[in-house]
Amino acid sequence: MYLYLVRHGEAVQADTADPSMALTPKGILGAEKVAAHLASLNIKIDLLVHSTKARAKQTAGIFASRLHPSKAVSENGDLGPHSDPLIWAGNLDLLNENVMLVGHMPFMSRMVSLLSCGLGDESAFAFDNAAVACLGRDYGKWSLLWMISPAVIRGERQA
Repeated sequence: MYLYLVRHGEAVQADTADPSMALTPKGILGAEKVAAHLASLNIKIDLLVHSTKARAKQTAGIFASRLHPSKAVSENGDLGPHSDPLIWAGNLDLLNENVMLVGHMPFMSRMVSLLSCGLGDESAFAFDNAAVACLGRDYGKWSLLWMISPAVIRGERQA
């Protein structure tokens, strides 16, 4: 099983908590670049779940249009910035499909930290906007396999 954790693309007025805040043109482009790159790698997802905030829903739509989840695209209230990653850790224990979760910081960092290190530290992993972390589960244990961001694809940062 693979888990893909995606931080939403760059949003308008990123300093506010407004749930209706949409992606900027740069945010749309960044999400499209990463989604296209994942599609070129033949990444397969079964379930795509996004937070209730507009910027995550818009990012999820971009990824869904490129990756074509085989089972479902849905919304979930437990993917907000300050949601408890233990909830999703428990949900993932019940699944065997490849799952993509689209949400926010610091939740994404806490989720990677919890699954891969058992900590839940919100500063342990940096996520650029539209960045993806891929974790793999083997024999019940999770490992961080890779991370990619729009800047890496554009060659602005080393992979």
